[in-house]
Amino acid sequence: MEPQCQVPFPMLPEASKCSQELPHIRSSVAGDGQGGLHLQLREPPCAPFCTSAGIAAFDGVFNGFLSEPAAVLAAAEGRLVAAEGCGDASASAAALLAIADATCSLERPGEALQKALLALSHVKGLKEVEGEATALHVLAKAHFVNKDYSEAASIGHKALSLFKVQGHTTGEAMSLNALAETLLQSDAGQALRYALAGHELLQQLGDCRRAAILQRTVVAAHIALGDNAGALIAAQEGLEVCRRRGDRRDEASLLVIFAEIYNLTGQTEVAAQSATTASAIFKSLEDPRNAAASAHLGAAAFLEGKKPAEALLWAREASILYGTLSDRDQELASNRLSILALIDLGEAVQASSEAKEVVQVCREHSMRLLPQALRDLAAAHLASDAPDCGLLTAKEAYLICREESDMLGEAASLELVMQSHVALQETEKSMQTAYEIVAVFRRSGSKRKEAVMLHDIAQAEIKRRRPTHAKEAADAARTLYRVCGDLQRAGEMQEICDYAEYMQETFKSAAQGVETMVDEYKRSGDPRALYAAA
Repeated sequence: MEPQCQVPFPMLPEASKCSQELPHIRSSVAGDGQGGLHLQLREPPCAPFCTSAGIAAFDGVFNGFLSEPAAVLAAAEGRLVAAEGCGDASASAAALLAIADATCSLERPGEALQKALLALSHVKGLKEVEGEATALHVLAKAHFVNKDYSEAASIGHKALSLFKVQGHTTGEAMSLNALAETLLQSDAGQALRYALAGHELLQQLGDCRRAAILQRTVVAAHIALGDNAGALIAAQEGLEVCRRRGDRRDEASLLVIFAEIYNLTGQTEVAAQSATTASAIFKSLEDPRNAAASAHLGAAAFLEGKKPAEALLWAREASILYGTLSDRDQELASNRLSILALIDLGEAVQASSEAKEVVQVCREHSMRLLPQALRDLAAAHLASDAPDCGLLTAKEAYLICREESDMLGEAASLELVMQSHVALQETEKSMQTAYEIVAVFRRSGSKRKEAVMLHDIAQAEIKRRRPTHAKEAADAARTLYRVCGDLQRAGEMQEICDYAEYMQETFKSAAQGVETMVDEYKRSGDPRALYAAA
């Protein structure tokens, strides 16, 4: 499939909605950034470090990147063996740092932390301040991959301070980018300020390619704030710069971001067009990994837009591409979109069959993906009118996620548990599960997701004629929406609070009326007063 016409810019959005989970997009653009929590753009690992005279030995993390982290890891391991063989401590430290960085890109949390700490120990022994700053930067990324966002932010600030002391502007800018990405969920406002500051530094240096990376983080921060209009404007600015430079790779990367924004604003048709156009560009650039990830994103957009046939087509395309890369995990991730598309097509039996196959493969080869596979199977069971099986499967996924401290996985599994209880007409259990989901989001610091769930609970409690519970949920959601900068949703929560108060007053008045009629019956003995009370 060849690239089609350029994606048009739609009218600015008015509201946002949740999007599908997306795979990691690895951009081979030079630069550094772990990827926004919404956009999930991952940086490729660093290229071989340069130790030539006049060039800093540890600056390779900012000098350029390759698109395949496994290849970078193998090369770095080879350099480590060579450096240790000739006793070159500086080259050994640089190679260790490259290995740590590559394992971050490969998302191996335990190994990434181990390698990053080892690299930091080596560069401290060399008393290289710049090397220490870069090692801290990579260590922060390792903690980010390990989902320890607090530690990632703490170490990231240390790296930023060291880069500032050295006057290393590129390092300072990329540290700001890493900090921004770390803070996207907990403090999106500060994340935006960091990203804008880093972008300004790189523009002053005339470094357009790295500035494009910061521009993507700016977009992610706007999305995290619920400011989809601002995100669209920032993305459009970045896209226009890429097109003026004729940089097709950066253009494709930004089209991926456009697709994410369009998904969030419900413009799924344009989202799918953006993603599939990006996939075609990546394919023309012989970048199968990004082509596959973009195809996956297009499938997710079609699925969100209720076009399951198109979603199935692109999910199969992504699965085939990942298969050629021998990337089993991502192939399975694309297979799950195929399963969801089959469910929407009414092919619940085939969806269940494929979901069972994926679960079995995950049990044998990829336990990391097992909870998601179980959730897909639970969804297929629900679509097959087998909520009891769906409940058991979703609970298994939940228990695995809880054991692994995967809080977002816990929440996703509990949502299916809740849906199963609803299908089984177990209202009290479904509401209890909804409150458990809120507690998980609160522990994980996912303020916006907590607000959305409280929003749903408030509406459900109104329908159940429980105004006190509805008001409590709506009031908590209103506070969270304000913290996230979503004043529109905060206003909606105020309306629910007002209506809940109205219901409370109505019930109170009704109760007082009943008491009056009962007192009348007691006084007069007239049974008509009891009928009126009833």
